[in-house]
Amino acid sequence: MRMFSGQNQSWVSEFILLGFSSDPMTNSILFIVFLLIYLSSVLAMSLPYCGPNRVNHYFCEGPSVHSLACIDTHLIEMVDFVLSVFVVVIPISLIVASYIHIAKAILKIKSTQGRCKAFSTCASHLTVVTFFYAPATYIYMRPNSSYSPERDKQISLFYNAFTALLNPVVYSLRNKDIKRAFLKVMGHGRLDQ
Repeated sequence: MRMFSGQNQSWVSEFILLGFSSDPMTNSILFIVFLLIYLSSVLAMSLPYCGPNRVNHYFCEGPSVHSLACIDTHLIEMVDFVLSVFVVVIPISLIVASYIHIAKAILKIKSTQGRCKAFSTCASHLTVVTFFYAPATYIYMRPNSSYSPERDKQISLFYNAFTALLNPVVYSLRNKDIKRAFLKVMGHGRLDQ
């Protein structure tokens, strides 16, 4: 790539201009996914809304906005479901496949201490991933007949805010000093340590 003088030569600009990957197939798939996300947003914003256009949610999430429309939103919901497969199911599948390979590699470790340390690292990551993907999967992959605004608000708050707040706690519990202090506070640790 030839850069002209005065142009921004940062990695971010190159990343945006050249694509996410050097693989054309990956770029094509990502382009289609982003195009579908864009089209879904355009379709949702062009719906005729009637009544009080007040979203009963903490933010303008797709299902809560669609519930305000005066027409049948079946097509948009189907597009959102297809997008959910790309955004939710495929990453979960890749994470599970990765952890199967990781578990196989960990089981080959000879020392018990090494296996425990490796499983501890994996457990903290899987905990955070589960706290995010389980509620997100419920919100985006469930049928609209089970839509409940109050329950959806709680679940969305959980996977958007609670997971972010819990993330440092989960990862810091791997630290021995913090784990010991946590157990002491919970009444399970020995006080003489």
